[in-house]
Order: sequence, then structure tokens, then C-alpha cells
Amino acid sequence: MCIRDRYMGNMEKKISTEGIKVDVTEYVEKQAPEAAVFFKIAASYKGVTWNVEKRFSEFDALHKELTKTFMSVPDRPPKTVFKIKSAAGLQKRTQELNVFIKALSSRLDIMEHGIMRKFLDFEKNTKESAPALPFKVFELGPLPLGARDFWYAEEQGLLFVALSNMDLASRLDAYLSNISLPWSKKEEIAITVGALMVYSVTKESDLKDWNFKLLWVKGYSVQTNVILWCPTLSILEIGLDDGFVRCLKIPMEEKGLKHEELGSLQMHKARVMGLAIDPATKASISIGEDGKIKIFDITTLKVFSEIAPSDAPLKCLEYNEEMKRVFVANGVGELYIYAFSETKLDLLTKIYLGSTKIIRGLAVCYKTKKVFTSALDGVISIIDLGGVGEEKSTKLSNIIKGPEKARFLQWNLQNQELISGYENGQIILWNPETKAMKKSFLPHAEAITKILWDEKKKLLITAAKDKYIKAWNLPIEIAKEVKAESESVLESSPGALLIN
Repeated sequence: MCIRDRYMGNMEKKISTEGIKVDVTEYVEKQAPEAAVFFKIAASYKGVTWNVEKRFSEFDALHKELTKTFMSVPDRPPKTVFKIKSAAGLQKRTQELNVFIKALSSRLDIMEHGIMRKFLDFEKNTKESAPALPFKVFELGPLPLGARDFWYAEEQGLLFVALSNMDLASRLDAYLSNISLPWSKKEEIAITVGALMVYSVTKESDLKDWNFKLLWVKGYSVQTNVILWCPTLSILEIGLDDGFVRCLKIPMEEKGLKHEELGSLQMHKARVMGLAIDPATKASISIGEDGKIKIFDITTLKVFSEIAPSDAPLKCLEYNEEMKRVFVANGVGELYIYAFSETKLDLLTKIYLGSTKIIRGLAVCYKTKKVFTSALDGVISIIDLGGVGEEKSTKLSNIIKGPEKARFLQWNLQNQELISGYENGQIILWNPETKAMKKSFLPHAEAITKILWDEKKKLLITAAKDKYIKAWNLPIEIAKEVKAESESVLESSPGALLIN
């Protein structure tokens, strides 16, 4: 069995919630003000004990509310067609509710949720305040289409937003309508599938009174997938679903009101998944689902070089301009680290991650010498990054098993926490040392499509398919972490996972 298999065998170990104990101990039949059955919950926390009485309908309402927030919630006992009246039936229900409430209490994320704490009368009995919650700084929307990507250029006071039609049937209809015919104009678009929207941004402060004014919109016949703004060159790159990369010059003396098309070229045979620019050399790097990495001149779109790391589609790209290092993750759980030199990339090392599924999130921090990735199966891989010139010592050191369909990842350096976004619109904050979930909240009603963490301002900006972009201020310390039950599953040197 390889180390990766041992990871998979240990991923189901749960995080315990220390200090909180709850039991449904008995049922109580009351006649006033009307005949009803209540179930008594005995709760204790840090030496404080109290009782709460709830009807079955209240347990049912709690379950419904929790399922709106969390992807997975323990099953509540099934309803019955007729009201339960027998002692045996009520005793059985008491036992079932006890299993249910204990399953809930084992989940730190659920126990810290306001609905759960209110259900248990937690603050009233413990006098302990609820954990500090993120608060919303601004909300932009609803937008005409789902938000796919965004770029906030603070110095220029501009927000670039890439939009896409997220409905498959609508996209197919639009694609058919947009088929070029001999008499069609070259740039004619019958139905917009993707769009670029540019806003001017003003604000009273980082945490108050953000205002957005739409400057202009540009439509496309295919989905806009990724965008990248280079303030040094005043160039905006747009990666499209059909593999094309389009470049716009946006002169800052015009305050974002005007733009010039520098050109477009089909860099990939499939969706563009990532873009990066090195301003010093005016070279751009793009990756696509065709498995190719391309380096080209940002002003002329002339291709300098092309690399195909493997047959797998490429999914994530990060470029560290200071270190001249390029990080690329693919659809089968592999991470590549390259040295960038003017017009070419030199492979330094290749690492197998803790998941063989599609990698959707990638974060790099040279200050802590860590790389983090998140995969669709919920596995977050933690990689020890070798220093510049020592990349061959880079190795997989641990994993966190979170909810499935993890999509994007950011690193909060001050709080030493990972921020991950999910398919259900949820954000989870993780402690990578203890593998504990510190906090979760639900900023969006649909899948997260982009998250961006601003370390200086403590702002988390999120975008989703629900057509909204929102910003959140994260407290310096969110909640007390809970250590994971299990020890690290690495039983031998993770260096065995390193391929040079």
C-alpha cells in the first residue's frame, strides 16, 4: 500500500468537540396549555449543566435550518404517519433523538452555528458569548450572469468582473444562435454567454460604504473563465472557454473609461484555466484543460514556448514574481514547480498530492514555506516547500479531509488558517496544524467561483454562481480550535512521494 492509499484509508476520522455534552434523557407528557410530548435535553459545558425541553417539531425545524447551511447534516429520526402515543414508541423516539443530538454535538461547525446555540439555550445558560463571526462589508449584485472571476485593482479604483451563463441548456442554445454564418459580422453576438463588466469603486473606508459605478460591459459568445489585471502594464487578460486569450489595454489616465483591443489568439484547444504575467519581461503564462502551458508576449501574443507536463488537464496556476517560480496543479492530483526565465520554464520538481481527483484550489506562501491544494473529493494537501534552489526537498507533509467539492483556497497568514470555498456556497476556515475546522459560514446560495484574501485589509472577497460578489471582514481570531483525534497518518517519510 502506498502512502497516498494510507491517506485515503484514514480520511474519515472525525474532529471531536471537547467540553460540550448533550443527551436526550427522557420524554415528558404535558397537558397544558395543550396536550403535547416534550423531549428533555441534558446539556453540560465547562462544569455548567442545564436542561432544555423541545418538541419533535422543533428538532425537525432545527434539522431543516441546518441543511440550508451545511452540505452534510446527520439524519434526524423519521416522521410517522400517526402521532406516537405508546410508551414504547415514545421511548424509541427518545433514543433516536439522542443519537441525532449527539451526532450534531460531535460537529464543531454545527455547534458554533447560531441556530444550534439558540436551540440549546447556550448563551443563556453558560454566559459565554458566541464566537466572533465574519461580517459583510459590501454586496454587489444581482449581476446579469453568474460571477466566474473578478479582479479588484484598488490603486486604480476599478473592479473587473468576468460573468458567465451557468445554465447548460441556455449555453447550448446560445452557442447555436452564435454560430457564424457567411453574412454575419465577425464580432456579431446574438446571445451573450460570457461578459466582462468594469466598475469604478469608491469607499469611505476599507470596512464601510463601498460604492460601485458600472463603466462599461463587453460581451462574448462563450464563457469567460479567468481574468488577470497587470497594473504595471495597464493590461487586462481574459481567458475564455474556447481556449482564446484576449488582451485589453486600459489606460489609467482615462480612469478606466476607455479600452483598446490588443488582440486575441487561441492559446489552447480547451478552456483557459489560469493566467499569469511577468511585468519585467512582458511575458504571460497560460494553462488550459488541453494540458498545455504556454508562454507568450503579452503585447504581441507571439508564443515563445509550450509545455505539456502530462496528458491530464491543467487546473490551477500560481506565479510568484519575486521568486520567479510557477506552480501548476492538474486534474489527477499532481503539482509541478517550475523556474521562470524570460521565455521558458524549467521543471524543478513534481509532487503527488493527497488526492487523485481534480485540484481546484492552490495557495503558495514563501514566508511559511508552505503550499496548499484542495481537491473535489474534499482533500486539502499540505506541502512543505523547499527554498529557492532547494525545490527538490519539497514534500507532501499532511492532509485535511473536509467536505467534498472544495473549489478554491486562500491562506490567511496572520491567523495561520486556510480559507476554502465549496460547491454549496460555504466557506470553511481551517487550522492546518491541528486539522481542525475553526469556523464555517454560508455567504452564497450557489457554488463559490472565486475567493480572494486581502492580508493587509483582512478582507475576504467571494464570488459565486448566485450572481453576487461579497466582501467579508474576518476577525483576527475566529474561535478556539479543537485538535483532531487522529495523529498524522504519515507513517514514513513523505519524501517517497517526491518525483524529480
